Amino acid sequence: MLDDEISVQIEGQPSDRARGKERSIDDVNAEADRYAKEAAYWRNERAKAFQERDQAIRENVATKAAALETEATNAKNAYRAALDIGASDEIIRWQREMSRIEAQRNEVERAQQRINSRPTSTGNPAEDLARTLPPKSAEFIRQNPHLAADERGRAKLIAAHYDAASRGIPVESDQYFDHALKFCGDDTGNSVQSPRARQKNNAQQPNTVTFKTREDYNRARETAEALGLSFNEYLRRKQITDTSPPG
Repeated sequence: MLDDEISVQIEGQPSDRARGKERSIDDVNAEADRYAKEAAYWRNERAKAFQERDQAIRENVATKAAALETEATNAKNAYRAALDIGASDEIIRWQREMSRIEAQRNEVERAQQRINSRPTSTGNPAEDLARTLPPKSAEFIRQNPHLAADERGRAKLIAAHYDAASRGIPVESDQYFDHALKFCGDDTGNSVQSPRARQKNNAQQPNTVTFKTREDYNRARETAEALGLSFNEYLRRKQITDTSPPG
């Protein structure tokens, strides 16, 4: 929430800050566990899909290589036979055929090299994740490898991303990375406020306008609309008016 944004509190109900800005470590961990299970499932599915794809490519390349070897042997035999009888047209034909086969064999060899050089896990979860991300996010993970050390940490990062998106925080902005650090926690995971600490923070928050009832809140929104003001601007002016000394 921006510094000049006004929070709303309706008596007897949680404030919008308590509902949305910060959650307890238990809430975050519970969500992280859910993401971790989903992430593990899809990670396995993705790995299996890549393995099946690579195996199919290997088999296809091997089949093509074997077929080209047979074609190359047949072309050489036919070329020698043409040389033996001095058939110039056949000699030229089989020279061209051998050149075509050799070019295809080179393509197959390059395909084999590509499939055999596909990147494998480094054994470092943070680095493996960083290799899949845009440059700024990759650098952020490399500077904070503890955030991606296990499934729960990676799940928290996913949750942090969607939480930032829900707040309109631009991806890969400084605010985005600050939010990720606060959301996921430090090495000990203790940066998220407890419900008691959050209540204390809400009680001390100066930028909060309290309404006695939901009807009062709805009436304020209608007034702001009638005045042509954003609700936040109306609350800001109301706060100034309510706190100004009489006279």
